[in-house]
Amino acid sequence: MFEGFTDAELCELQPEQLLEYLVRSNWTELESVGDRAQYFRSPSGYDVLVPLRQGLRDYSRAVREVLEFAAEEAGEDPKAVLHDVQFVRHDITRFRAVTGEDHATIGLDALPSLIGGVRDTVKSAAKLTPIGDAEKQKYLKGARFGPSEQGSYVVTVLSPPYQIDDQFTMFDDPPPARKVTNSIRRAMSATRGAVTRYVQGDDSAFDDAHELGITAQICRGLYDALIPFDSIDVRISAARLLMTPSPAPLDVTFDRSESSALMVGSELLRQNDLPETTETRLVGHNESFDRAERGGNGKAAMDSSMVVTEPKTDGSHDA
Repeated sequence: MFEGFTDAELCELQPEQLLEYLVRSNWTELESVGDRAQYFRSPSGYDVLVPLRQGLRDYSRAVREVLEFAAEEAGEDPKAVLHDVQFVRHDITRFRAVTGEDHATIGLDALPSLIGGVRDTVKSAAKLTPIGDAEKQKYLKGARFGPSEQGSYVVTVLSPPYQIDDQFTMFDDPPPARKVTNSIRRAMSATRGAVTRYVQGDDSAFDDAHELGITAQICRGLYDALIPFDSIDVRISAARLLMTPSPAPLDVTFDRSESSALMVGSELLRQNDLPETTETRLVGHNESFDRAERGGNGKAAMDSSMVVTEPKTDGSHDA
């Protein structure tokens, strides 16, 4: 299962990460073998020997075996479990680019669109979270792009890590990072549903978008991430906490044939968000204008000397 990983990569995992992952995944600690290894039993009854020292000669083989059992127990891809062990205290949002070529590489021109789209999608969903502005800024400052996963090109977004005390308040009042993760989950699920309805001919698919947690920026971010590829697989997995069960991972996929639906959603929501302009006249001059690639929206920068508010009866717009 782990043929794609080298011994050196497996040796980088620390025993403490393995132990914390297994404990948080409800594995049971059994007898120890001196200070070198510890037996653990999986929820379904597998007994696995977990190495406790990185200097052991067969450390990589033992780690490989633990990860294979853990992946089978969790019903997840071994590569995803490897990342879950490395970042056991983080919620992880994965965007996997799927192409007809080698999944481990993407074109140079595709990378900015993918990274920018993922960034805009996550930031927009975070801004919808019902927490204070200071907490939103703290989340965005602490969130990180993680390493891509072996065997495919995956952009991972890591939430700020949970602290030990966070587990005691998770039931009554989840910490801000988990609330943001919940907003991202809600936005991805709702956008997937709206796109499906629109493709099936429902022109009102985005009418209740704001109530569902979808914004123009989320639709546009997904469009930008998707357009260079055949599809984008999004997977959201929650950190495993000791005192509370973690929600099951969320998996959604957006196909390139649905990119036009995302663009329609973005345009509809953007127009709904625009303020009324029939009574406002903006006086100024253009400083710059950039045409977007791939037929998307361009960007214009304006230096406005003054804003004049007055009734406009002819429907015109001055600039």
